[in-house]
Amino acid sequence: MAGPADRLAPVRPRVQLALGAALFCLAATAAGPAGSAAKAPLYMSPSGSDSGRCTRSAPCRSFERAYQVAVPGQTVLVGAGEYDGQQEIGRDSRKTSSRDVLFRPARGARPVVGSLDVYGSHIEFRNLRIKRDFYVKCGADDVTLRASKASLFFIRSATNIRILGSEFGPSDTISQIGHTPECPRSPRGILMDRVYMHDFTNSSPGKHMECLTVQAASDFVIRHSRFHHCQHFDILFKHRSPVLSSTNVTIENNWFDHPWPEGSTAIQFSLPASGGTFENLAIRNNSFAGSLILKDDVTYRKALVHSNVGNRYGGPCSDNDVDVAYNVWASGRCGATDRRGSSGFRAPDRFDFHLKPGAVAINRGHPSSYPRTDIDGQRRPRGGRTDAGADEAR
Repeated sequence: MAGPADRLAPVRPRVQLALGAALFCLAATAAGPAGSAAKAPLYMSPSGSDSGRCTRSAPCRSFERAYQVAVPGQTVLVGAGEYDGQQEIGRDSRKTSSRDVLFRPARGARPVVGSLDVYGSHIEFRNLRIKRDFYVKCGADDVTLRASKASLFFIRSATNIRILGSEFGPSDTISQIGHTPECPRSPRGILMDRVYMHDFTNSSPGKHMECLTVQAASDFVIRHSRFHHCQHFDILFKHRSPVLSSTNVTIENNWFDHPWPEGSTAIQFSLPASGGTFENLAIRNNSFAGSLILKDDVTYRKALVHSNVGNRYGGPCSDNDVDVAYNVWASGRCGATDRRGSSGFRAPDRFDFHLKPGAVAINRGHPSSYPRTDIDGQRRPRGGRTDAGADEAR
C-alpha cells in the first residue's frame, strides 16, 4: 500500500529504471546504437596502450581511453591487475544515449583501481575493487556503481547517480554528497540501495567523522542499506555555503548502528551555516541502535517520521510540517501513536536488527505509510498490520 512518503519523495525516472535493470543478468556484450549490429566488447589491461583501439590483441590501458572509444551500450572488459593512480573519465559529447557504457571485469579477472573520477555520463561500473575513492564530478549524469567496493565516495553536483549493492570502508575520510562553491548546484536523482558503509574512523584530535555527510541533495533515496562503526554519526545532514535546499529525501528500510566509538546519534539534521530548508522529507521503517535527531531550529516542510525503531527521537513532534507517528523509542515518545519500549532487536551487539518474537515493534507500524517490502525484500505486511522498523518479522 502506498503511503504519504511515496508522494513526498518520488524517485526520478532514471532511478526507477535502475531498479528494474538490477533484475537483468550480466551480459557479455551490449547492443550498440539504435539500428546498428551488436558491438563486440572492448578490452583493457594494465600493460596495454592507449594508442590502440582497445581490442583483445591491443587493449587500452586507461578507463578514459576505453570510454572515448566505446559507443553507447558497449561493454569494456577490464583485465586483471592494478590500475594504479587516479583514473579519470572525461566528458564525451557523443555519449547522449541512455544506454550505458559498461565497465566490468573480464571473465575470471579481479582488477583493482587506485581511484576513479567520473566527469562523463551514461556509464556503469560493475564488480570493481577501488582502493581509494569513487568520485562523481560536477556535470556527470546517469552513472551507476554496482556490486563494487571502495574506501569512500563523493558525489558533487551530478544527476541520476545510482550506488547499488556496493560496500564502502574502512576509511579515515568522510564520504560526501553535495556541491562546491565553483559548482553550486544540488545533486539530484541520487539512489543508494543495498549499500554497506562501515568503519569510518579517524583518531586525529578534533577530527569530525561520520560515514556520510549530505550537504545538499534532491530526489535522494537511501534504502535497504546498513551503516556500521561510524565514529560520530552514521549520516550528518548539514548545508554548506552557498546554501541549497534539499527536497524529496527518503530514508527507509535501513539499519543504523550506534555510532562507534564516540557518537550516540545515528542521523542528525543540523543547523545550516545560514538558511536552508529540508522539504518533503520521509524517514520511515528504519532500525536505529542510536538516536534520530532533527534539530528544531532547522526549517522542515512536509516531513514525516513514521514506523521507526530506535533509542531516542529528538526533534519537532507532530505539527503542520512534521508528522511523527507509530514509532517505537527506548527513551520517550512523540505523539499518541508512538510507543515506548526496548528495540526488540535479535542481536544488536552483532549488528543483527531483525525483530525477535514478542518485540514491541511487531504490528506497531503505520497502517498506511510504509514501503511494500522490508530490508530483506520480504513482503510487508506479513501479519494483520505492518511492523515498525526495517524488518518485517515472520
